[in-house]
Amino acid sequence: MKKARLIINADDFGLTAGVNKGITETIRNGLVTSTTVMVNMPHAPKILELAREFPHIGVGVHINLTQGKPVSERDLVRSLLREDGEFLGEEDLMKRSFLRKLNLTEVYSEVVAQINRLREWGIQPTHIDSHQRNHLFPGIYPTVLKAALNCRVSKIRTHRRWFVCCNSNDRSGSFLQYHIKSPRKILTWIFSRYRRAFAVRKGFACPDWLISPLEGASLSFTEKFCKAVRALPDGISELVTHPAYNCEELAGYSTYTFQRQNEMDALESKQLKEEIQENGVEMINYGNL
Repeated sequence: MKKARLIINADDFGLTAGVNKGITETIRNGLVTSTTVMVNMPHAPKILELAREFPHIGVGVHINLTQGKPVSERDLVRSLLREDGEFLGEEDLMKRSFLRKLNLTEVYSEVVAQINRLREWGIQPTHIDSHQRNHLFPGIYPTVLKAALNCRVSKIRTHRRWFVCCNSNDRSGSFLQYHIKSPRKILTWIFSRYRRAFAVRKGFACPDWLISPLEGASLSFTEKFCKAVRALPDGISELVTHPAYNCEELAGYSTYTFQRQNEMDALESKQLKEEIQENGVEMINYGNL
């Protein structure tokens, strides 16, 4: 019997009402064990209702520096904002981080403010991750780690990936095909392993693996997730999901829309639940790290 333990985290709680509803339903179905909250978004306070209904669920902070307005006062985080007071957006944030035009003191202040907002609502964060992986940008990563530790949050998502090949059983071959298409992907893989080691040295606990299904365009999300469960390595893995009801509000924030509803259907499927049970996978959250 394998010794696999699995966190299924639902990202983006608070982004839209449809996202909140999708996450709530997939928790109620018993498969999602953890969620992370975009505390600066208008629908985020609904996390209080979810936490009361499902006290066993892990709740973390989905650090967000790219969408909506900051938790901090506008004058305190000007280098992160557009003229209208909204966050820069993913592309502009990345550019400023590479050009070293971000005030990292402001990044630190905003991350602390976001973590503390969840605390102010009476919820102790189990961990942090980030929206659009914005905490991994140059300069931002060590700043986010420092802010989290100073807020007594010492668990973070790993980006050390375990690739699951959906079109074949040849994990190594598909891994090479995936990365050879883009040198950027190779660099991302290298730096992801470095970042996990860096976080551990700073005192963070991380899952061993981040599960990444590859290829399989013809497969449903249910089939992809089931194959991922069958291929889980020993240790603690995290499967990142984005369940949601598709709606116009969501389209205003993301191009990843109808796929979220397909993910939700997979996470509620009898087939996936049976796959988890048959493979003896223990379902946990970040509180168990």
